[in-house]
Formats: sequence, C-alpha cells, structure tokens
Amino acid sequence: MSTRRPHLHGGGATPVRAAAVLPLLLLVACAVACPLCVRAVDTSSYTVAERTNTLAFLQSFVTPGSTLADAWTGTNFCTWKYVTCEYSSMTLDLQALRPTAPLALPELADSVDGASVLLTRILAGGLGSSLSGTLPASWGRLTRLREVQLGQSALTGPLPTAWGSLTGLRKLNLGGNALSGTLPAEWGSLVHMTTLDLSRNSLTGRIPALWGSMTELEELHLNDNQLTGSLPGAVSVLWLNTVDISNNQLCGCAPRRWDSSYNARLTADPPLTASDCMKANACAVDESSTPAERATLAFLQGFAVSMPSLQSTWADTRYCTWPGVVCDGYDTVALDFSALSLGSGGSLPELSESVDGSLVSVNWVRISGKSAMVSGSLPASWGRLTRLMGVMLVGNALTGPLPAEWGSLTGLWMLELSSNELSGTVPAAWAGLRSMRYWYVNGNQLTGSIPAEMGLLTPWTVDISNNELCGCVPSQWTSSSDITLTADSEVRASDCAAANACAAVTTGITTTTRERPMATASAAGPSSGFAPDTSADCDVIGCARCAVGAAHVCAQCQPGYALRGTNICQPGSSGTAGGARAGAVVAAVTCAVLASSAALVW
Repeated sequence: MSTRRPHLHGGGATPVRAAAVLPLLLLVACAVACPLCVRAVDTSSYTVAERTNTLAFLQSFVTPGSTLADAWTGTNFCTWKYVTCEYSSMTLDLQALRPTAPLALPELADSVDGASVLLTRILAGGLGSSLSGTLPASWGRLTRLREVQLGQSALTGPLPTAWGSLTGLRKLNLGGNALSGTLPAEWGSLVHMTTLDLSRNSLTGRIPALWGSMTELEELHLNDNQLTGSLPGAVSVLWLNTVDISNNQLCGCAPRRWDSSYNARLTADPPLTASDCMKANACAVDESSTPAERATLAFLQGFAVSMPSLQSTWADTRYCTWPGVVCDGYDTVALDFSALSLGSGGSLPELSESVDGSLVSVNWVRISGKSAMVSGSLPASWGRLTRLMGVMLVGNALTGPLPAEWGSLTGLWMLELSSNELSGTVPAAWAGLRSMRYWYVNGNQLTGSIPAEMGLLTPWTVDISNNELCGCVPSQWTSSSDITLTADSEVRASDCAAANACAAVTTGITTTTRERPMATASAAGPSSGFAPDTSADCDVIGCARCAVGAAHVCAQCQPGYALRGTNICQPGSSGTAGGARAGAVVAAVTCAVLASSAALVW
C-alpha cells in the first residue's frame, strides 16, 4: 500500500491533516525567523566574561547548608533550578523558593563586572521574613537589569541612590517591606521605568522633582508611607494610568490629569482631590522648603510690605491661601488682584537682590479693576522674573519710565500698561521681548519713537495710541495683515518720517532722540540734517565734533567711541553711526529672534 503525501494546496489535503501540519509549519517559521527566541540549555553561547561574572554573582546567593547549596552544583548555571536562560534575557526566580535558612541579597563583589552579568530579571518577592537585610547599593552596576521584584518581604534600610544607574530598568517592586529614608532624586535617571511600587514602607520626605524625567512611567504606587510636601510640577505632568498616593501626609492638590476624566485610576487622600485643595490643603513653605517656594515667598512678601491692606491677610507663609494668589498645582503662581480692594493703594515691590528671580514661580500679575490704586514706578528688578508670562497693570497711577531691564523677559506673552501716567521712551532693549503677542501701552505719556528693532517682533495685537510718540511705527507692523495695530494717525502716516520727525531732547549730559540716524559717513553730511561744527563746545561726552548750532548733537565721536543712533557716544570702535553698524545691530536682533522662535511653541 502506498502512502500519499498530503497536499497543503489543492483538494488532496483533508482539513484535519492541514490543521495538524499548520502549527508545525508555524513553529518552523518562527525558528527560522527568530533563532534567538529559542531557550538556551547551556552556557556555551555566552562569552567567557559573561559566564565568569554571571556565575560569580549567582554563587554569592549560596550560603552553607541553604536550599540553593543543594540545588546549584556545577558551573552550567543555565541548568540550575530557579534560573532561566535565553539568548536575549536571563531570569533568576526565587519566588517559589522555600529557604531553609534566612536569605539576604548579596552585594556584587568589586571583582565582578556588573555589565557582564547576564541577569535581566530578579524575582524574589513574597518571601516574607525569609528575605531580610538591605538593598545592595552595588546592584547599581547590574546594568542589564530590566525588572526587579522584591516586594512582600522584610527588607530594611534606605533606597540606594546608586540604583539610579540602572537606566534600563522598567519594573521595580519594593512594596510591603520596612524600607526607610527618602526617595532618591538620582532615580530620576530611570527614564524607561514603567511600573514603580514603593508602597507600604516607612519612606519619608518629598517626591523629587527629578522624577518627572520618568516619562514612560505608567504605574506609580507610593501609598502607605510618610511622604510630605506637594507633588512637584514635573511629576504632576506625567500621564499615568494608575496612581496610588494615599495614606501619606501630602499637601496641595493631586493633578487634574490624574483623575478619572483622563482615564487614570487615582487613589489619594480626600484633601488632595477636594475642590478647594489649594487652600484647604495648602502647603506651608517651611514644610515644602524648595528653593522655588522660598524665592516665591520672598517676592510675594514684598507686596505685603508695599501694599498695607495685604498685611493682615498675607501674614503666614502659606501663600497659596492668600487672597489674590492662585496656585494651580503645577509649580506656577498667579497674582490676580482684580477682585480685591487695596484700600490705601500702594506700590509695586522691587525684587530683592538676594532672591534668584529665575526661581520665583509667579508667571502672571494682574492689578486692575477694583485694585487699580497702585502708584509709583515699574520695578526694574522685575526684569529678573524670567518665568513671567503676563503683566496686566491697567488703569493705575503708575509713573516714570518703561524699564529697559524688562527686555530680558523673553517669555513675556502679554503686557498691558494702558491708562497710566508712564512717560519717557520705549527702550530699544524691549526688542528682546520675542514672545510678546499682546502689547498695550495706550493712554500714557510716552514720547520718542518706537525702536526700529521692535519691528522684528511678531505681536498679534498692539495698541500704542494716545501717547506723544514721534517718528513712525515699524513698517513691519503696518504692512502685516497678522497684526491688529491701534496707533495715532501721526505715526502711521505715509510721511511720518518727515512730518512727525522726532526732535532732539537735551538731558544736560547727553542728547537723545528716537529718530534713527541717517548719516553714513564719518562726518555729518547733507543727509544728516546737521553740518559739523569744529569750533563749538560739545555737550556730548566722547564727541569730537558737534553739529552747527547744536552743542547737544554729535556729528563725530572721538577715537575709541562709537556713535549710537540716539546721538550718544559710547566706548567702543571709533567713528559715527554708519549703515554697516546699524545693519549689524538689526542682523544680530534678527538672528536672536529667529533662533528663539524655533523653540517657541504656541
């Protein structure tokens, strides 16, 4: 009798035979496509360094008379019980071990190269009192580790900072032990961590802000510890699926993105999720004690000094409970006095020289409406508040100039200074406000012209009306359909350069004008409007020759000085304001704006 070979294609193959052959073919295909998916049965496929160092580390688990001493014989560790070898991974699983003697986690000997140890998973959870001792700091050299399960045991001591070197670690379970100490900021380097369980220990202190670098984190269990302080803003922005921070002593609010509306499972103490959590569960600064909170408190306390009506309600250190202060739980603070009555008014406080403005968390200041009773000048020191995004001081009684120092506020998005009594010129340094989209200075007493360099900015709305400006609005603003511009007709007219030209103003020391110089030669020529006067004494410091009949207008600077567009001689390269120098200034500002706009996201 002949045997007929079944056909996979055609009518000769029965369904039963085809079904029996198909799994075999799939297995063969998998073996061909993925030869490394087959489990290794010995250590011959590993390098000498891998065999030597892995064997040395595994043997350190063995103690005389222990269960492992009987189970682990020879040097082919891939045949040992509790050890699983694969070409791409290696697992030590002691969870089924029933130790005859107490088990401790061994240190990695200095003679062992941790990078050559093949272990990717160490599973030793659920051993209860059979597993005690501390977490070996030397395990931070086991750089191939991807998963460590040591929960439900009797481990004590601190969390090793050296484990921050395990940058490939994805799962770490240390829950249900007796671990103590603080959460290491160094663990912020565990950027591939997806599951972290430190629950049911005796951990204290704050959650490190650097843990916000764990951008792949999906599950975080910190419940049943003694953690304090607020949730750092960098951690609050993580998109987590499961979060348990209950039974701690945390203050402030749990992030909104962690609640059920964002498909996250959040377990937290009620004060963290209450609608008034920022006030009812506010963090005292002395408890939180971060540099940013101390700097923010110092800045805000200046308002209580300069505005007497705030002194009674801004008396403690929990500034998130103060009227007019809004904390959003993301390390940002807004001042909104629009609904407050400041009574006797006050002034804007200076930022103390001892305070690092880059640490102050205030990003919005609004003093308008009922609270519009502030007088005095704009503090130049606010130029160091680099987190500022909006300043709205409409309808107050502010006087004095626009501080040139505010040109450093590169993140400022909205600036409303309308309906005050501000005077002087618009500083050329304000060309540095590259993020500004809304600019209102209408209804003041500003003079001079708008610096030409500000034409390189890309605001959406500008109102400079009802001032005493001369010259012209930057041509980029008048020609752009993307800018809503409100300005007096004189600065928008087609002949504004001539009909609304800026007159020079004598200050007693130097002469200033907002008109850009037209001279391109070393001495004033016909295009400059002034002829050089070599006989008249010049009032301009550093000037060699003044214009005829105008001792306050310099035509040519002395050697070693450079003539600015405002007719001021400054130490620098000698000569007058030429087209090349003006072009260099514009080119530099252009490059700065273009470079910054590449990183700006709207």
